[in-house]
Amino acid sequence: MSIIIIIIIIFFFSPGLAPVKYEVIVVTGDVKGAGTNANVSITLYGQTGDSGKRELTQKFRDLFERKQTDKFEIEVLDLGESD
Repeated sequence: MSIIIIIIIIFFFSPGLAPVKYEVIVVTGDVKGAGTNANVSITLYGQTGDSGKRELTQKFRDLFERKQTDKFEIEVLDLGESD
């Protein structure tokens, strides 16, 4: 099985210790075998720490299917610049 997933992270800046929202965009490829039904998680890393393991889920949605774009919002304390 071949799985192609591209992850794009968009950072929404908020100064200080206030929570920051990060948008994670997952683009699944359009080739035979692309996609997965597995549980998918991500850890965001920055200069001031990491987000810890976060599962990418959405209710009532079949995620990570072939030729599909899925968007997720992760809210954590400011992680600083990405490494």
